[in-house]
Amino acid sequence: MERCKKTAKHHSITAALLAVLLMLLSGMQTGVVFAASEPPSTQCDAVYMYDQNTGEVLYEKNADKTMTPASTTKIMTAALVLENVDDLDAVVTVPGEAVFWIGSHMALKTGEQLTVRQLLSALMVCSANDAARVLAIYVAGSQDAFVDMMNAKAQEIGAYHTHYLNPNGYTESWDHCTTARDLGIIVDYAFTVDGFADLVSLPSVSIPATNKSEARYYRNTNLLLWDTRPSLTMYDGSARAPKYDGAFGVKTGMMGRAGHCLVAGAERDGTRLIVVCLKGSNGDDRFEDSIALFDWAFANYETRQLVQPGMECGTVKVRGGDPMEVQAYCEDGVAVTRDLSIEGSNQFEIVPYTTVEAPLKAGDKVGYIRYTATNGEQAKVPLTVREDVPEGGFWTKYFITNEEFRTIAVIAALCAVVIVLLGVVLVRSVRKKTRAKRQSAAQKETTDENTGNAE
Repeated sequence: MERCKKTAKHHSITAALLAVLLMLLSGMQTGVVFAASEPPSTQCDAVYMYDQNTGEVLYEKNADKTMTPASTTKIMTAALVLENVDDLDAVVTVPGEAVFWIGSHMALKTGEQLTVRQLLSALMVCSANDAARVLAIYVAGSQDAFVDMMNAKAQEIGAYHTHYLNPNGYTESWDHCTTARDLGIIVDYAFTVDGFADLVSLPSVSIPATNKSEARYYRNTNLLLWDTRPSLTMYDGSARAPKYDGAFGVKTGMMGRAGHCLVAGAERDGTRLIVVCLKGSNGDDRFEDSIALFDWAFANYETRQLVQPGMECGTVKVRGGDPMEVQAYCEDGVAVTRDLSIEGSNQFEIVPYTTVEAPLKAGDKVGYIRYTATNGEQAKVPLTVREDVPEGGFWTKYFITNEEFRTIAVIAALCAVVIVLLGVVLVRSVRKKTRAKRQSAAQKETTDENTGNAE
């Protein structure tokens, strides 16, 4: 009985120690939000982050889920206006059908006159729904015609899961839709349009008085560009301001079904990141998610330029061409997103094609550069030529240039002369030996005759 009591007491103490140890471990785990190589958890329904320089995806959650984009629609609207209007200082008169004092707006009045530039600024800074309607009618003649342009452009650039019903995103219809990944495609296209980058980086805009309104002033709805108030509660419980070092745009959005949305961009030391956050439950979720992902990505990744755009990559022989050699270039260059926690050589290999046939056109591929991508897989980018290479003479089929042909011809002629001379010398030698044999035979015959007479 005493032994049983001692055993029971021993087990009780052991169990208590294990319980304390488990509590300590549990406490330690709840204090760790994510390890150095792990992304933070996010609050928005769909989130997508990538390196805009390389296209490498660093984080995604429901990136292909169909969502309503709300005012992130205006990214496409602004890009199309910039692409189709030559004079941004052209004056636009507001038509009655464009007046729309619902949601975010700038209270435009029928007959009011503003420039395209002023309307674009209000469109992207304060998310003015009425400005979107005015610009759509100005560019395409009607909102419907402009929406057709928007949908055509989405298909053209590969945003196949995107469909628009209006130019401002103010609708609850599921037929006005996109995905987080598609928004990345649309943003990449928009940044290729002149003027877009400057437009979306404005922290605020002042619009002078018009013929029907006093002067207007707006702050950008993208708080990452300017807001220094410590209004956000981050994943670790700390309070911080939305303003983010390196932020360069892009656009917010908010509707009932869409929730609170944000497409955000930030750049540091050549690493350029885009984060898409769709359907946050409140106005802070999208900013907190973006900042958490930016912090994590900048701490763990960097963009590395392996090959500069336009780098010369040696010459390639062209069978049957004139000239027979042509310079190869890597026009696009090679950039990779490097995981800082993984040691890598960042090496690449230039691989020209062994046989290239003439004729060639500028831009034709003559080889490739092979390198290891961020995911560890082998990737390739093409080597191309910048000039046309027409067909050369018959001998160029054998990789013989005109200069080489002339050299070979001279050498062949010299060889022929040498052979002829050797032939002449040989013939003379044979003839000389033949005469010598004949003379020797004649002398022998004479000697024999003389010997016979003597007997």
